[in-house]
Amino acid sequence: MKNERSPTTYLTIEELTQIAAEKFEQTAAVAPSHQKEELLRSAENFRNHAETKGWLPSELKPPSKPMSQEGEYRAFVVRPDGHFLRSHEFYAANDDAAFEHARQFVNDYDVELWSGARMVGKLKSTK
Repeated sequence: MKNERSPTTYLTIEELTQIAAEKFEQTAAVAPSHQKEELLRSAENFRNHAETKGWLPSELKPPSKPMSQEGEYRAFVVRPDGHFLRSHEFYAANDDAAFEHARQFVNDYDVELWSGARMVGKLKSTK
């Protein structure tokens, strides 16, 4: 039996803001509990995601083709909370060359380096 994945959904800033508002409303109707904490955390995550998308010069788009061919890499800039801030696609001759290229993206945040579904490694921020 083949394992099928559902397609990825890309939400707009407005949709994320609307979902966050709905979750905040749901939170107000729930008595203090673990469920309320989870709803609040979820609402804050949607709000933060909407704000982050607003900061980006353009929305991140999926790659034009699968990142599975040898030499194709993607560097993800990772916020301290573990969410991706942005990504950079590029080609490199090998993993060492890819690490060298990805160093330019390390500033205030860590960078995860990937080649297709394989995580090549992490570059830690100096801050």
